[in-house]
Amino acid sequence: MKFGAFLAALLTGIFALGGVVYIFRYSDYATDESPAPKPTLTLFDAPEIAPEGPYPAAETESTVHDFGVAEIGSKGEHTFVVRNTGEAPLELVANQGDSTCQCTVGTLGEAVVQPGESTEVTLSWEIKSRGDYFEHSANIRTNDPERTILKFFVRGHIGKTIVVKPRFGWTVGWVTDEQPAQVVGLVYSEVLDEFLIKEIQTNSDYVTADFRKLDATELAQINRSNFPAVNFDDPSQTTGSNADDGDTDPQTDEQQSSTAEDSADGKQPHAKSGYAIQVTVSPDIPVGRFATEMAITLDTLTRGEQTISAAVSANRTSPIQILAFGDTKWNSDMMHLSLGRFSASEGSAATLSIFVKEFEGELELVELETDPEFIEVTLEKDEDFQGSTQRYLLKVAAPPGSPPVERIVDVGMVRIKTNHPKADSIEFSLVLYSS
Repeated sequence: MKFGAFLAALLTGIFALGGVVYIFRYSDYATDESPAPKPTLTLFDAPEIAPEGPYPAAETESTVHDFGVAEIGSKGEHTFVVRNTGEAPLELVANQGDSTCQCTVGTLGEAVVQPGESTEVTLSWEIKSRGDYFEHSANIRTNDPERTILKFFVRGHIGKTIVVKPRFGWTVGWVTDEQPAQVVGLVYSEVLDEFLIKEIQTNSDYVTADFRKLDATELAQINRSNFPAVNFDDPSQTTGSNADDGDTDPQTDEQQSSTAEDSADGKQPHAKSGYAIQVTVSPDIPVGRFATEMAITLDTLTRGEQTISAAVSANRTSPIQILAFGDTKWNSDMMHLSLGRFSASEGSAATLSIFVKEFEGELELVELETDPEFIEVTLEKDEDFQGSTQRYLLKVAAPPGSPPVERIVDVGMVRIKTNHPKADSIEFSLVLYSS
């Protein structure tokens, strides 16, 4: 073999492999006079390339198979055809480990392919990792100097059994005194041809939910980047697109490029079956921010029952406005009051300004519920305030000598019933930490 041809073949194999394995061999009894150990370069087995022609020529009809959409745990295989269009026998070698972790060369037809003949290469795979996209490959090494490595790819989307949109919470928005507010969400599957909703439960009497099946036209509009504005009462009016709510997982640049191509070909996962769920929130919810959980029980028909949850939130407008007084730590959007960190022996207190309109009487606390129970709440009218509205000071206190408590993650609560006909309920969360 000529040295130049051998060196060219060796360098081609190294760069195609993208990495090398070094094995160091040492003498068991090395001495000062022994020569320094030298690394021995070892590669995957590969056919020897002839120093001069005639040469084989490996041709493939395709090196990429797209299986479309499959779910995690599924297995598959695909057969590629390799044809020898050259003038010498084509030698093929499949090495164990010369592939990515979820793809293997299941079978290799003929290891030597005569000129004008062809053979088959079958790749097998199993989807083991969670994510949105699957792409793995396997290598076949040849004695074709122009194509020393044939790289075969298997790719596709990993379908989700159940998808909930919006993913991070169903927000109704502002609820007025006159009428309830509604929001429509989706529950669908990218792999199930059919599933059933058995029941929907909420832990609040203020919230109800209805559902209906999505029709074929609506299902065709739904994928991971398109969340249409569903018309619950008239499916024919379901059009447009809402912004993606971050339902996908991060991908590499190569995967994103492949995903974009697949989307253009219509291979991005679409909804195969699903439901529109309309959530209605009563105008009788407490003033301020309201939040609850909704549990949806599904029958997958083939895999048993599954329960998923969705957070529902709303805000109620009110003739009562609550603002921070002084340096009180109050979040009006979240209806969230913090008493901070303090000594249990000294206690802590915060004051809120309560502005009341559309009320000729004097605001009173009719009922009071607090968690922790030792929290004290008092309401005092500001007689010096001048204006068309009334102003009250609501003081919330953990009195000195109260038990030590930590309510940071598992927050506390203050719930007030008033005598105002349009704002008879006020509720807000409470954060405190005492030692």
